[in-house]
Amino acid sequence: MTININELWQQQTINNADLEKYLHRKESESNDLLMQLANKYQANIKWIGIGALLSMIVLPLLELYYMGAALTLTFVSVYIISNKRLNALHLIDKNQSCLAYLTDYRQYLSQSQQFYGKLYQFIYPLLFVSALGQFFTGEVGEYFLLSFTDDNDAMVFGVPVLVACYSLLATGLIAISAKALYNKEVEHIYGQDFSKLDGLISELEALT
Repeated sequence: MTININELWQQQTINNADLEKYLHRKESESNDLLMQLANKYQANIKWIGIGALLSMIVLPLLELYYMGAALTLTFVSVYIISNKRLNALHLIDKNQSCLAYLTDYRQYLSQSQQFYGKLYQFIYPLLFVSALGQFFTGEVGEYFLLSFTDDNDAMVFGVPVLVACYSLLATGLIAISAKALYNKEVEHIYGQDFSKLDGLISELEALT
């Protein structure tokens, strides 16, 4: 059975020189991992900026005004917020120990995930409502509404009450599930990196 270095250290069967080499290797792994995460953040922010430009220019040309406005607002807002939060990352004290820095870094990531989860509870419903507005004002949407409309039907902003109620219900469900959807997205993109970071923290904590 293989005994890991934490067990050897606790049993005092490893010398300080070997431990120093081990810690140096873990610090190197930490630097590589954090650099990889930073590159992903910056790439995501870059694509958000590109998305804002495309939404602002291309969608209006396609006469998708509602979607263009909503996506532009979303991308620009997230772009500005993401840059500010990325700048806040630099406030973590780099002069502290590797374990303390990684712990603060992981806490920052958790706080950011919670923050964006709440933010997307507004963003996803906004995009859904804009998509509905775009659909209802198009030719297909107008035909759809006419097929549900009778002379005696009550209307809300030109939409039958029944359709409006279902739309509100769907919007509410999206708002409720938005945080879970965002967390799934984060897990897909950053899940392995977060697991590696948690593993490094656990290994270093075992040596303290």
